[in-house]
Parts: sequence; C-alpha cells; structure tokens
Amino acid sequence: MLVSYNDVNKKAWIADPGKFEVLVGSSSKDIRLKWNLDLK
Repeated sequence: MLVSYNDVNKKAWIADPGKFEVLVGSSSKDIRLKWNLDLK
C-alpha cells in the first residue's frame, strides 16, 4: 500500500488525505487482519 510519496520539488514525503482499508494476510484469499485508516 502506498500511503506517501517523495515530492522531489518540495523535498519532502507527502501523504494525501483519504480513507484506506488495510488488509493483512498470507494471500488475497486468506485475510487475517483488517482495519480502516483515515488520513486527514
């Protein structure tokens, strides 16, 4: 999951706001952990 990126013009890491769903598992069919992330 890409939450932030390096802006070479600003010389800084940028994280755009938004709502994201984080899924963790050994495969897409075996999701073991799920949570929502809201960046403001």
